[in-house]
Amino acid sequence: MEFINKYKSGLDRKINLSQEKIIDITQQIIEGLKYLFQKGIIHRDIKPANILKGKNGWKIADFGFAIFSDTQIKSKFNVGTPLYMPIESLKENLYSP
Repeated sequence: MEFINKYKSGLDRKINLSQEKIIDITQQIIEGLKYLFQKGIIHRDIKPANILKGKNGWKIADFGFAIFSDTQIKSKFNVGTPLYMPIESLKENLYSP
């Protein structure tokens, strides 16, 4: 397991990136999300602060709200960061892989 110092590596800090670098980071995040979906994991808190730079690329972090489910679920309450939540999660507490 790789240790990543969140305070120095997160995407939530203000940095200037080229369009090519943004595309590369986005592709890495998408690949990570695809892997989670294949494993039936719903992260429920994807946001810039939870995308960290590791030795071999960008990583998805903070699985505190993650759940295992291969189907859509309805939660009793919202979890995640409201600013980054999909509208169906905000309005109806629905989460899906």
